[in-house]
Amino acid sequence: MLALWVAYIPFIVSMVKSDRERIQQLLSKKQEIASPDGKLKVTTSGMWTKVPELSKQASLQVGYKDKKMYLIVISEPKSSVRNMTLEQHHQLTRDHMLQKMKNASSTQPASLTVDGHPALQDEVSGKQQRADLVFLHTTVDEGDSFQ
Repeated sequence: MLALWVAYIPFIVSMVKSDRERIQQLLSKKQEIASPDGKLKVTTSGMWTKVPELSKQASLQVGYKDKKMYLIVISEPKSSVRNMTLEQHHQLTRDHMLQKMKNASSTQPASLTVDGHPALQDEVSGKQQRADLVFLHTTVDEGDSFQ
């Protein structure tokens, strides 16, 4: 019996080494994941995949499930929120997120540019259904829509 186990050791070591190499390749690999209509794209490592069950409203949903990290993009045409500024839309969506959580808080929004478009970003955190959540909440003004 011992001889059988000794024979398996190189095989097990080879499997572990192969798994480590595969994970390293996925971590270093860059891939582009697009929304079903192809309008939205995100570049991620190979560990991220499409996760269509996150939100019925989302235009793009991806996740790195092992790390419990997710990206959800919700598109809203400006025609549905007439005369709303980037600041107003960001505040509206942030307030909506804060209302859904217990012990909720957020940082002050910071201005930034995403793919050449003006954006605001803050961190929103709180508790929802026994889970502690932290969101990097970003609103992008794409001219005819908010993302």
